[in-house]
Amino acid sequence: MKNRKYTLNFTVEIVLAKMEKKMFGNKYDKKGMSLSIVLLVIVVILLIGVCLVYFVLYNISTANTIHIPDSIDSMYVRGNYMNYYINDIFEKSTKDFKPGDSKSKFIESFKNNLNNYKNTQGIYVVNDLFQIENQVNEANVNLDSKEINLNLNIVLFGTDENGVVVKYGYNYLISKNLETGIIKSDVNGNTGLLMKANTEPVVNNVNTVNTINTASDKPTEQNLPGVLEFQDGTSEANIYYNYTGKWYWSFQYNTRPKYIEWRSCELDPKGWGMNLKNQDFIKNLKGKNCDEGLKLLVTRTIDNNEGGHFSNTGLVFYLNGKSSQVDVNSGEIDCSNVMNHLKS
Repeated sequence: MKNRKYTLNFTVEIVLAKMEKKMFGNKYDKKGMSLSIVLLVIVVILLIGVCLVYFVLYNISTANTIHIPDSIDSMYVRGNYMNYYINDIFEKSTKDFKPGDSKSKFIESFKNNLNNYKNTQGIYVVNDLFQIENQVNEANVNLDSKEINLNLNIVLFGTDENGVVVKYGYNYLISKNLETGIIKSDVNGNTGLLMKANTEPVVNNVNTVNTINTASDKPTEQNLPGVLEFQDGTSEANIYYNYTGKWYWSFQYNTRPKYIEWRSCELDPKGWGMNLKNQDFIKNLKGKNCDEGLKLLVTRTIDNNEGGHFSNTGLVFYLNGKSSQVDVNSGEIDCSNVMNHLKS
């Protein structure tokens, strides 16, 4: 009996051992384990690579699609800053203003407070404030026995690196109740615009353009018979130049005259959304006479060193609604004979 029992136990143990080996044999197979780990690592690396490629491509696509909205947002931010500064100046200018005081007293006080935002060179520390000074006048100030208000048209203008012109304008009315001292402000006529610079000329005359400089900085004498557009051959918005007593620049010309904003080259162009080449060139026009500035434009056109990938530089002349390319290689060009150097 004992032998039969031992034989049975031995047989059962052998059967169990075979079953265990059959079921779990690979568990203890070191070669099988190594191969599985290698395959797992390869799959993980491939997944990480795919994810990184997707992430990079997604970021590039996203950067391209959100760039313009960012430009618009910057206009709104600048508008909020403008409103804040106007409110601050208005509050200081009406602090001691009483019923019976004149418009001229308020205007003088407002301009004095506005001047506090200029640096030692006479340039506004907040660029957009320069357009306010000329608007503070008898026509835009309303006054009666109970209230004084100031009505302003604000225009914020800039471009991005893709050559998209962003223009945001609105009407800003700020008033003070002279009895209660309460100051209120209101924004209306909001006309946020997003547009690319036009390429087709529209009838314009430089004498009728709207300059946005101080009264002493407005052009008084026209020394160049028309307007010059420097085409840099890049995606940047082209810049227009006009010499009337000194050099001026603008992001646009081929539009209705009242929307054209000429800025003096005597002022620092930093902050207007243009590349460094254009900033440096505008600075070089400071103090130059008409012929000297025109020579710089011609030389820059000939050099053709703007980094454009799709087209060459060009210089276009506008006069009385017509435009023509300037032949920069046709001889000595100055402001008196520029019209004799136009391509037919």
